[in-house]
Amino acid sequence: MLVEITKDSLMKAVQHVIKAVAVNSPIPILQGINIQAGADGVSFTASNTSMTIQSMIPQDCASLTVKRTGAIVIPSRYFYDVIRKHDDELIVLEIKEQLILTIISGHAQVRLCGMDSAEFPFSHNAEGLSPGKLQVNSALFRSTLKQVTIVASTSETRPILTGVAFQCHSNSLNLIATDGVRLATRTLHIKGNTNDSLNVTIPAKNLSELSKMLSDTDEMTEIEISKNRVTFMTNGLKVESALIEGTFPSIKNVIPQSYLCEIFVDKARLM
Repeated sequence: MLVEITKDSLMKAVQHVIKAVAVNSPIPILQGINIQAGADGVSFTASNTSMTIQSMIPQDCASLTVKRTGAIVIPSRYFYDVIRKHDDELIVLEIKEQLILTIISGHAQVRLCGMDSAEFPFSHNAEGLSPGKLQVNSALFRSTLKQVTIVASTSETRPILTGVAFQCHSNSLNLIATDGVRLATRTLHIKGNTNDSLNVTIPAKNLSELSKMLSDTDEMTEIEISKNRVTFMTNGLKVESALIEGTFPSIKNVIPQSYLCEIFVDKARLM
């Protein structure tokens, strides 16, 4: 493998995927970042038992040149520290010896021992995939996730309440979260083929991390849901999360249909 990449692009990709690194995992390879350089570009992937994040930099990107393909898994903490401290704008990643990555920046060279990329766990098989891909505006999706994830429970007493329910109805996607005291719900318009029986619960912690990676633009985020996984794809990013087993409690009888009194308050003054 021989790759030339700008520090900014490399840092951005690593900062995304490092959120999924299993730091305390007894499996050493899950403490690393899987780097794969191919004809179509370079991908960086990290995974734990709950979430997998992949950041892809395409070959036609001005910040990347792939001169030789290859793959290796590198310890995330050491790799991040090395590239963060380099001052030169251009960084070279090269495998000269088996399972050893040489990082070159200016006159500095650092060698890191890695692991076999073939042993890294890849994406799970998607069984029972929802028909087609659902699409939602990234900016709206980002703001919605930030609004609903904050009320999800942090206690494992009722695991289902640590997640956010995704419920599809026609061309609408309802997101619901509650900790048993507070309740947040928001409806988004979606594009694509929908399944009215779609009702899954996704860990709020994973969705909170996803919201930090979504762009505040009008581009679209694609969503694929299977029996036990959900995948979000946008702008070179692929985030895969496990689902929480169980049935999310119904909120039909929680929100009253009529009120004795309604009060409207200026938000800025209330804050």
